[in-house]
Amino acid sequence: MKPYESNTRRRSSAVAVFSMIAVSTLLTACNQEMVDLEQYVSDRRQAHAGFVEPLPEYELYKGFSYVSMDLRDPFGIPDLDPGSPLAIGNSKNKPDMNRRREALETFPLDSLLMVGELGRGGNSWGLVKDSEGVVHRVKIGNFAGQNFGRIIAVSESKIDIEETIQDGMGNWITREAQLTLGEE
Repeated sequence: MKPYESNTRRRSSAVAVFSMIAVSTLLTACNQEMVDLEQYVSDRRQAHAGFVEPLPEYELYKGFSYVSMDLRDPFGIPDLDPGSPLAIGNSKNKPDMNRRREALETFPLDSLLMVGELGRGGNSWGLVKDSEGVVHRVKIGNFAGQNFGRIIAVSESKIDIEETIQDGMGNWITREAQLTLGEE
């Protein structure tokens, strides 16, 4: 036999003997009476006898039926006279949807900048720079901005624009806006 094999046998037999001692010690510990542990558990159970309060009594829900069918719907749109300015879909100021769009109508009004004014005789033109850096020459009657803005006046310091927008009821209303001479 080789020397390292005899050492391995001695070690494995020592491990086996130690394992047998450990297992026998554990088994003898399990066989002892656990009177003190059982007494502690029974004391805890008696000390914590739980009590759950009963659920409170609630009244049953009583539904409400809306039986006033002859009254106006509180969530509906009121009926107005067709001549009223608040009438739904009033097309009094509706812009021409079939006309050809101009170049400045592709840009929002707040992205446009007035950079100058030209005048010759009784005519005046405004110079407007778009967000791409291109300068456009505009006059009264041209359109600018995405809300059907028509140019109504051009002066040295500003361009007055009348926009036509649709309100929440479908009516077309006009509002005024301006492009003022700005510095870059």
